[in-house]
Amino acid sequence: MAYSKGPEWTEPKCLQDWPELVGSALANKVRTQVGYDASGRARTWGLLCDGDDNSITIKEYFKLYLNPAHRDNYPDRPSVHEAKRYFKDYMTFLFNHVDDFFRKSHPRWDAEKVEYLFSIPTTWKNPSQSAEIERLINEAGFGGGNALRRVKIAQTEAEAAAVYAAKGQF
Repeated sequence: MAYSKGPEWTEPKCLQDWPELVGSALANKVRTQVGYDASGRARTWGLLCDGDDNSITIKEYFKLYLNPAHRDNYPDRPSVHEAKRYFKDYMTFLFNHVDDFFRKSHPRWDAEKVEYLFSIPTTWKNPSQSAEIERLINEAGFGGGNALRRVKIAQTEAEAAAVYAAKGQF
């Protein structure tokens, strides 16, 4: 997760302040995990998922299963429907954290025009998959039903990595 602000479009900065980081600890990424309680309600995410809490069932590695064509022998493989639910729940937690960060650090956040750019796996060839992921991202809050907010699937992950490497950001 990185951000830049126009009209200057300064070098993107990584969001490094994630829940559960202690003291001055920073991280450029947060784990793609969602924790569910016994009733099936999403309760926690990312670094907050505690493997020692027996009251929470942690779902991870679900992004692979957003692709209906993905095949493997994993015994706890989620259905595409379940993977979409886990993804949307994760993205809702992520949106709430990102939105909170910007509300606290950027005056007039609600009046700012924001474009959220996302990448998708390079192996996804079906345009309807990209459209479905964009829909889920919007429903998670990123689009917000607000004319000032926009979600865009901008690149594949390989393209994003190539741009990052070309800019010498490694």
